[in-house]
Amino acid sequence: MLIRSISIADSGAYSCIAENLAGSIQSAVANVIVFAKPEIDSLPVKLSLPDPPFGVINTNCFATGSPTPKLYWTFNGNQITEKTLAKSKLRNGF
Repeated sequence: MLIRSISIADSGAYSCIAENLAGSIQSAVANVIVFAKPEIDSLPVKLSLPDPPFGVINTNCFATGSPTPKLYWTFNGNQITEKTLAKSKLRNGF
């Protein structure tokens, strides 16, 4: 069996069956899992804000992939974590 242009929909349980007048036999099941690299579904937008302290940033990021990708944010190239939030002006809910 040859599957061309494989996609996530091709994931599943495959087996081979041999059959003739004398009977039939089935192979063991081969579980196939197709992975897909993450893709960003929506891009964060450029925001223009008034002078502090009045500006609030609220933006989302959505991605798909298989397995489901983990999302995280960065600020000036550094990953935002609970620890960096506590030390900065950034707030929870990123």
